[in-house]
Amino acid sequence: MSTYQLTLQEWEDLRASAVVFGGLSLIPSTYREWTDEEGEYLILSFVTETAGEQDQRLEELVVDRSERYFDVTRRGVSDTPVRMRFGRCLWQETGPGVKRHNLSLVADEGREVGKPHMFALLNEPRLSRTTEAAVANAQALGVLLDELEVRGVLPKEAADKVRAAALPHELTATESRQFSGTFDLDSWDRSDQTKRPS
Repeated sequence: MSTYQLTLQEWEDLRASAVVFGGLSLIPSTYREWTDEEGEYLILSFVTETAGEQDQRLEELVVDRSERYFDVTRRGVSDTPVRMRFGRCLWQETGPGVKRHNLSLVADEGREVGKPHMFALLNEPRLSRTTEAAVANAQALGVLLDELEVRGVLPKEAADKVRAAALPHELTATESRQFSGTFDLDSWDRSDQTKRPS
């Protein structure tokens, strides 16, 4: 006679009909929620589309982190609000004035902030400085084009052409290849292990 031990785990596919917070009611096209590795803190991840005032309000909430945690209601899952903060917030423009967002919300209020993961500081502070420089250069280019256009130095058509060229876009293979260039190829030669890039 054999004895078996079974462990049963209840699995429920939870899906909110709306995620409500900060005066917004966002309708998810995809939705997932789970707890962290320790099983303590709730995490949501969902995709939604916004436009007009709704998109403007969402951007205000994502950018302004003065109130880090806010009440979030998951309609169709629970009517009890949960205190949550933003995690990763990705977006894509899908049309004029329309954005598609992949939002993460985390309910970890009160959790002690631990040491950052070893890879979190990879390429820092270079990455932060590069990001700051890219934003400053984009703003400076916009101001320069406006000034040249207002003073009649640059026709509107030419200014618009430069603005269009300066918009971020998915890189072509040729454009990506430019980032593989170096000023000192010998310093990247992996066959000579005594050399290391600075």
